[in-house]
Amino acid sequence: MDRQRYSHIGRVMKQLPTNILRYILALQEAFVAILPFIILMSIVTLFYFFVRHFHIDYLFVNKTNLFLLMRALNNAASIAAVFSIGFFLARRLNVSPAIASLLSLAVFASIVLLEKPVLPIEFPVNFTPGTIFAPIVSTAMLAYFYPKLSLHLPLNDVNKHIYRLFNYVFVFLAAYAVTFALYGATDYAMDAWFDTLSDWLTRIPDTIDFFLRDLLRQLFWYIGIHGSHITYGLLDRSILVHEICPHVMYPEFNRLFTNMGGAGMGLAFLIALLIQARKRAYRLLAKISIPFVIFNINTLLIYPFIVFNRYLFAPFVLIPLFNFLAGYAFVTLVPIQWSATEIPWTLPALYNGYVKSGGDWRLVAFQALLLTLNTIVYNAYLKKFFQTQSVKMHATILEQNLGIQGNLSAREGIPAYRVAKEVVNANIQLDAILPTLTEENLSMHYQPKVETQTQACSRYEALIRYWNGERIVGPVFLGAIEQAGLAPIVDVWVSQRVKQDFRRWREEGCSPEISINLHPDTLLDSRAIDVICTNLQGERVVFEIVERSFVMGKRALENLKKLRKGGFGISIDDFGVGYSNLVTVIEHEIYEIKLDKVLIDTVEGRKGYLACKKMVEFCHEIGAQVVAEGVETAEQYTRLAEIGVDYIQGFYFAPALAFEQIKACAGYLTPDSRTDAG
Repeated sequence: MDRQRYSHIGRVMKQLPTNILRYILALQEAFVAILPFIILMSIVTLFYFFVRHFHIDYLFVNKTNLFLLMRALNNAASIAAVFSIGFFLARRLNVSPAIASLLSLAVFASIVLLEKPVLPIEFPVNFTPGTIFAPIVSTAMLAYFYPKLSLHLPLNDVNKHIYRLFNYVFVFLAAYAVTFALYGATDYAMDAWFDTLSDWLTRIPDTIDFFLRDLLRQLFWYIGIHGSHITYGLLDRSILVHEICPHVMYPEFNRLFTNMGGAGMGLAFLIALLIQARKRAYRLLAKISIPFVIFNINTLLIYPFIVFNRYLFAPFVLIPLFNFLAGYAFVTLVPIQWSATEIPWTLPALYNGYVKSGGDWRLVAFQALLLTLNTIVYNAYLKKFFQTQSVKMHATILEQNLGIQGNLSAREGIPAYRVAKEVVNANIQLDAILPTLTEENLSMHYQPKVETQTQACSRYEALIRYWNGERIVGPVFLGAIEQAGLAPIVDVWVSQRVKQDFRRWREEGCSPEISINLHPDTLLDSRAIDVICTNLQGERVVFEIVERSFVMGKRALENLKKLRKGGFGISIDDFGVGYSNLVTVIEHEIYEIKLDKVLIDTVEGRKGYLACKKMVEFCHEIGAQVVAEGVETAEQYTRLAEIGVDYIQGFYFAPALAFEQIKACAGYLTPDSRTDAG
């Protein structure tokens, strides 16, 4: 796809409100987390079908035992979903995942007892409205009540883990009571509505009734609720024995025409997925699903791909409705001698038509035609969906938002894109983040590096700042950007902005030295390095690189040489934690070494002081200057000055400042100047 097409997709990409996105992401994460459980449940269901169909009965392998196991797993599926949704939503809302999951289960058990007051509790088969309602509302209530009802016990001593749980005592009770009351009110209102709907459906022609039920079923599936079970349970069940034509009842009609491979034409979706999927995670899930979808068990496709996926909403809901109308026209116009044999829901598509029609190939051919048309439609939508998820498309949108000319190569194959969670996680975050990353919302701030002995200041570190609509904050978006492999684009933008600021400094007669952070992915991108070198040619720039960048292979080392050849200094960032490989310092020409804040925080103790002192001595002996970052107290400053640290960076002198707040030519900075600097 060309750049203009990507640009169009970027413009029309809808930005969901943050709160809604948080809930959707938690739901999708939760369903992906229980995929192993769903796979086990699907395997047992499939095995039960074979045992029953071929009358296998050896030792413990018999249909009675397997049916009980299948039933137990289906009952437990709702419990697993409730626990998982509560856990992942709690992480998004910054409350205790353990407390949220337990609360969700307590509310869900109460809801089940409300619906069917018998003991032992009979948990519902598959996912019901209570499965979704209980964890979402209870966790939201937990987050709402915590600031108001927490005991606020201190969390700064050895009992902090116990106190943290005690803080939730009244919060838990309030959230439980409110959630259960809300469900009771909602259930009462929904029962009244469905009773009215059910009564209204009995007064309209059966064909319209069937059609509307199919629509409702697909909508339930789309939000993660078992559509067939819920529509059958909430609406009048007598329709299940109504015949659309002689010997073909409504459920059988669905199996023959609207539901091939499960809800939403799962078989067509699977074929289109195998055609369009390129990334390993997508293809792996598709291949795992093949044997299950053949026998109409399609949960492995619905929960990772369909649930709350706005790109696939239209085909998922409309294709079965089209098939219903086409199938109804077929059975009305084509004289088929239907068999009285009832076809089970696990009978494969096409073969079920052959059995039900007594071997009439016209029906099989019509089913094949529907399958082909459905696959074509799903193929088109999946193609667009995968384009919106592609790293290349995200890269193009980000380049245009930041005003970067030319195509940079974003990295495909980032590990985060190689696991099943990628289906729902990083791309959803990017959909929300990318539209907000514009040149208007991003800015460069500069944190002073103050010479320790003289307090002269002519060096600064360039840091990105982000306007979130209310205030300027740090680059909270970087995690998702880095996971998506888009860090080189951000680094190129930084080089452009720093270049503009250098021009303004020269107009003031100043020439400060600016340090710029380079992400390891950027160091692997030769094109990005070329652009950065061109942008900053002739300027006093030092590139801060984390130590793992030095062991990322031949390309990274070649790009390091490019930077040194361009006259730029190389600084090792976060030294003293992580790798801290002395061989790196010895083998490479290092201009500056930055001691990490974690190490600086130990300098007031004897061991920390000695470690820092020996490290500074070693750095000086190999010709590298030493910067201490994260310095916050006068005691730290005094100790670091004693051991010979060259430069101090941290809140003790100043935070990162906007360009207008920096007096680059002033030459000196004292702790008292923090207030004046803003």
